[in-house]
Amino acid sequence: MSNIKLFLDGTEVEAAAGSTILDAARHNGVDIPTLCHDPRLEPYAACRICLVEVEGARGPVPACANRVSEGMKIQTNNDNLATLRRVCLELLASDHYGDCVAPCKLACPAGIDIQGQIALIADGQYKEALKLIKESNPLPSVCGRVCPRFCEQNCRRNLVDEPVAINALKRFVADYDMTDGPFMPDVKPSTGHKVAVIGGGPAGLTTAHYLALEGHSVTIFEASPHLGGMLRYGIPEYRLPKADLDKEIATITGLCDAVYLNTAFGKDFNIDSLKKDGFGAIFMALGAQASSKMRVEGEDHPGVLPGVYFLRDVALGKKVALGERVAVIGGGNTAMDAARTALRLGAKEVMVVYRRSRDEMPAAVEEVEEAEHEGAIFHFLSAPVRIVAEDDRVTGIECVKMELGEADSSGRRRPVPVEGSEFIIEADTIIAAIGQTLDMPADIGEAAPALNKWGYIAIDEVTMETSIKGVFSGGDGASGPATVVQAVGAGKRAARSIGLYLSGEPVVAAITPFNVSKGTLAEIDAAEFESVAKTPRAKLPAISVEVRKLNFLEVESGLSEEAALREAARCLSCGCVDVFDCELRKLSTEYGVDAVRFDGEKHRLPIADDHRYIVRDNNKCILCGRCARICSELMGLGAISFVHRGFETLIQPSLGQPLEETQCESCGQCVSTCPTGALSVKVSMPKPGPFKTDDVPSACPQCGIDCALTLRVKGTKVVKVASPLENAVNDGNLCKKGAFGLSFVHSKKRITGPLVRRDGRLEPATWDEALTAAAAGLKGVKSEFGSDKIAVLASPKLTNEESYLAQKLARMALNTNNIGNSVGVPVNDALAQCFGKNSSTCSFADIDQSDLIVAFGSDVCTDYPIVSLKIKDAVGKGSRLVVVNSEPTRIDAFANMTLKVSKRMSEELLQTVLNYVFNYNLVDRDFMERRTLGFEVLEQNVQPYSMDKWTESFWIKPAKVIEFIHLYVRARNPLIIVDADKLEVEELVLLSNLALVTGNVARAGAGIIALRGHGNSQGQIEMGVSSKYLPGQEPVYGATARARFKELWGASLPKGEGLDSEDALTAVRSGQLRGIVAIAAADDDISAGLLGDGRTFTVAIAPVLTDAVAQADVVLPGTTFAESDGTFTSSEQRLQRLYQAIEPVAGRHTWRIISDLSSSLGYEMRYEAASDVFDEIRRTVPAYSAISFDGIGIGGTTVPSCDEQTTFIEPRWLEKIAESAVRKDT
Repeated sequence: MSNIKLFLDGTEVEAAAGSTILDAARHNGVDIPTLCHDPRLEPYAACRICLVEVEGARGPVPACANRVSEGMKIQTNNDNLATLRRVCLELLASDHYGDCVAPCKLACPAGIDIQGQIALIADGQYKEALKLIKESNPLPSVCGRVCPRFCEQNCRRNLVDEPVAINALKRFVADYDMTDGPFMPDVKPSTGHKVAVIGGGPAGLTTAHYLALEGHSVTIFEASPHLGGMLRYGIPEYRLPKADLDKEIATITGLCDAVYLNTAFGKDFNIDSLKKDGFGAIFMALGAQASSKMRVEGEDHPGVLPGVYFLRDVALGKKVALGERVAVIGGGNTAMDAARTALRLGAKEVMVVYRRSRDEMPAAVEEVEEAEHEGAIFHFLSAPVRIVAEDDRVTGIECVKMELGEADSSGRRRPVPVEGSEFIIEADTIIAAIGQTLDMPADIGEAAPALNKWGYIAIDEVTMETSIKGVFSGGDGASGPATVVQAVGAGKRAARSIGLYLSGEPVVAAITPFNVSKGTLAEIDAAEFESVAKTPRAKLPAISVEVRKLNFLEVESGLSEEAALREAARCLSCGCVDVFDCELRKLSTEYGVDAVRFDGEKHRLPIADDHRYIVRDNNKCILCGRCARICSELMGLGAISFVHRGFETLIQPSLGQPLEETQCESCGQCVSTCPTGALSVKVSMPKPGPFKTDDVPSACPQCGIDCALTLRVKGTKVVKVASPLENAVNDGNLCKKGAFGLSFVHSKKRITGPLVRRDGRLEPATWDEALTAAAAGLKGVKSEFGSDKIAVLASPKLTNEESYLAQKLARMALNTNNIGNSVGVPVNDALAQCFGKNSSTCSFADIDQSDLIVAFGSDVCTDYPIVSLKIKDAVGKGSRLVVVNSEPTRIDAFANMTLKVSKRMSEELLQTVLNYVFNYNLVDRDFMERRTLGFEVLEQNVQPYSMDKWTESFWIKPAKVIEFIHLYVRARNPLIIVDADKLEVEELVLLSNLALVTGNVARAGAGIIALRGHGNSQGQIEMGVSSKYLPGQEPVYGATARARFKELWGASLPKGEGLDSEDALTAVRSGQLRGIVAIAAADDDISAGLLGDGRTFTVAIAPVLTDAVAQADVVLPGTTFAESDGTFTSSEQRLQRLYQAIEPVAGRHTWRIISDLSSSLGYEMRYEAASDVFDEIRRTVPAYSAISFDGIGIGGTTVPSCDEQTTFIEPRWLEKIAESAVRKDT
């Protein structure tokens, strides 16, 4: 197609004539936003987001539905278009009911992905949960013990029973991590920048952690003997054991360049000296460790102790004399810690005096309850007036009763003294815990950061910048006394800002993602959760009150694994599982959408769980129509469609049925095209996420199309399967088997270790034990019965590298040519007999270039849906379609002609066609003479099959057969598509002859595509998994090939053709085979009965313990395609890479297991990686010789089968096929 010139945003560019503005822009690197467009569908222009301005047009036009023209001037983005797009998005948001992000995460000051964390815990992926937490909080063990749990206060489970024990779950994975060796994240390469962190409390530690991860050199300066700040000196041991604190701090300091203890800011160094020492940025995390004054008479008396100093002295091991009666003033966590500490130090009576009521106490409810349980007495609505003392000894404190007045700036009701209500509380010690403040040193440098009106460091609360360039601050020293998790959040924000500053970028706030919320707990109707079963919340085991008061042992221990899994199951998974992929959210964030600008009535619809694989949430649907259109227009099904009108319009299954009861084929196309979370996939995990995944390219193992896949991985699990839209194989389309048929990867029957049969039962064994047993058994068979009584049968879902080693194991280690596939499908080698190579002669791309497509003997819509889409697309562009089959197929509706011929008559039909072609001189004699040999014999042998003998008993009238022949011979580029696994050799020989005698092969758009039913069936043919052929499709009897392999492999090859898979299965049943090695890659690729004969010693290398595998004598746990690094070869001869997505469940790859077994049998195989095996393949398979393993890019590379220079073997007559039987005996 020719190109034209046009102008995009004032720049002259080129684009294909006839392309849409949207496609032209994307081709030139300009992204025009859209929500209703999918390249697999015709433009629809429903969303109006892709509006652009075209010079001369009356107004903005949709880019997806308008074609470019020569000289067109297009404006893709300006203020007017941005406003239009924003309004369109705000209208869509006006009826969007759901939670983009779970309310627990929104409430967390550190922004932990709590829903994702719990989903990983529920799946048993504790390390991954810990890694996810540490993306936002480097102190999970600390916060798991002392966090005030803002998240739990906002948990939607409150509307059912009690909130999920989020904090306990966080502590569980943090403690698990510490017992199993702490997780240490990867650090980026050094930036060369130095950062000073002043203060080793939670804010300073957090900032140091995230800056160090970015490659900056971090030095921490701490005035105290140890790091931790208030974590160490303000939180008692019984709440936060210092041994646990030290372990967590060590994971941070291990990333830092240096740590200086007992080094005080303003005394040993200051801002000026740090800058002179080359620190490019400074973070001040000074804390607020000076105690606030009560401002009452006598508070300077020695018997009055500031709360933070009291706790610090206890933490430092100093002896603190309290007396028998202690009064603690204050209602925060420090006051609770002081009261409980005083009880542990032996005070007989501890009283807490607080000026407001219990409901207004800022301390955590649990801390108040625990203090009460341990014996603290509370005096609410009481405020100190003066300290009572006699003879320099505190004897009590005079208080006044209070009553609550109007609310103050904190939102709490202001306490007002009650006149004449004074009273005295007797006490030996008064502990003042009413607050802390910043104690700023005097000598901090010439340019001191400004302080705010409360005496804390003044900062920009978003960027954490102080008044001094390059100096940042956070934590209690800037915010005033706050919680640990708030200090962590401040430290994380500061680290981001410091990173921007050091890189020379503007220090600006991070973009806040667009978010829709169902509302607060008070705004949500609890009836929405009526169907949720009530389950009790997990309780942390605790030391009894009587015991705990006598010591400082940690009061609460963590959850057991069983309790943690049970608690994780209580999570309601409120947030959208597609939040990281939602196109609506991305655009709404980009355009600054106000979600409530057009706030009004919203649908509140039940979430439909009426399908095995798909969840539908119409509350998130934007009515773009993509799902309904892809189902009807592309797939031809119409399982879902629009219903109702106006505001009531919805996308629903046809006739109101459950989706699974409609025509739905579970192809997942609707999910793949949905731009929001309205359609989502059920993941193979107890909880759905959401997850930020690692996306790994791969290829589908289910059939020979080898559709391009993207395995979306979180930790040890493939959580979703997708396909890239821009790929040469399947254009983003998948069928049911590719979209949802890969559950075997995480089957509950995955084999996690070797098994050996002992006393009739499979029992666990070590790798050495299992390999020894396997080798001993096979050697015994070989010694007693001979090598010809052993077979190696390999799954056609194995990679090329695994398949290559499987046949090498058979030929070299076991000295047998009894080699075949493990599924019992005979390999049709008719193409090899006719064309010299057993493969398709052209690629899937030729379908689009063909003007006549003949689908012969295959129900492509059912067996190869992706190929059927390519056929339909070609027909839509003008190609003709002829379907020849014994039964009706779904693609018949697209055919220009259907020939219904019984299976037993298909050979005679083809013989008659060939007879007609010869008799009416429709052959391409020039092609035949130049590129084939011996066609005269074929012409002679089809003479008996004249059209005159054709009768209507064959279901087809002769006239229709003649019409088909003329369609074929008159076509410029006719293409035959067959299922090579279902055709008889004779049928495929005749079809090959038809292509040859008419010259319709070896050019674009013409030839034969031989589809095969398993992912690497073609690869197995190339790798020599065959009783007849060596790697590279060399016949086993070929002297030259045998000599070459002998030299390469270092040993002689077994002679003569062996048993193929079909023969081997028969031989097993008859007892003729006495040893089998079966190698699987899934849960359906070993024929039933293959391993069940007690007379046969069997070794299975398999990932899943199926009924068939369970019959083996030795089971070696193999890998699936998701754990493999290697290659597949598709039916179109496309070589694609499989990249390892997850680790092997049992720790070894299948290629290595085969190598180890071979070595145990006495034939050494030494490979370090799958790439080493491929390098050897290049030396044995000529077609692969010029291809490097690492050079196979995304989308793969096509291995040529034949071209215009290829000279073919003579057209074969059926009688000639018998020659192969003679060769078996030579």
